Amino acid sequence: RFHGQACSGTPADCIKLAHHELLRQKPDLVVSGINHGSNAGINLIYSGTVSAATEGTIMGTPSIAVSCLDFDEEADLSGAQDAARKVIGYVLNHGLPPGVTLNLNAPAGPLKGVKWARQANSRYVEEFDGRRDPANRDYYWMTGRLELLDDSEDTDIKVLSNGYASLTPIQYDLTAYRLLEDVKEIEL
Repeated sequence: RFHGQACSGTPADCIKLAHHELLRQKPDLVVSGINHGSNAGINLIYSGTVSAATEGTIMGTPSIAVSCLDFDEEADLSGAQDAARKVIGYVLNHGLPPGVTLNLNAPAGPLKGVKWARQANSRYVEEFDGRRDPANRDYYWMTGRLELLDDSEDTDIKVLSNGYASLTPIQYDLTAYRLLEDVKEIEL
């Protein structure tokens, strides 16, 4: 039997509300998604799905973000569902280290399998299309393209392009430790 509740707010805020107010006991696992669209490469920085899973990790619960690279409302999510079941089974049996969230991305439709991958080094090359609404007000539509700065075989974007789901362990500590080590003695 499944019990669910709905709330509005940012995805991370919904996890906070559930953890602090709605749940009688701590969950065994947080699964955020299945999200329509990629959370691979730089996309994970912008993702509410990843933020919700990260919030679960901050709360001390093993957490997984799940995304399917298809924006169509009728998208075939079967591959993402199958991959998520496998990853959920793994996490429930083995756990995750403290501070680590799993970011699972799947192409639409059937998969060749699931592969561990690192986050691809990528960025957006933005373009803005200036438009005017019916009330004669200006607005902008952001377009552009994703630029892949590293096409190594072990990156999430490359794994996805080869027909596999990518599974990337991520952490919320974004400190640049190598630089910090080099500059910590510099007085400003």
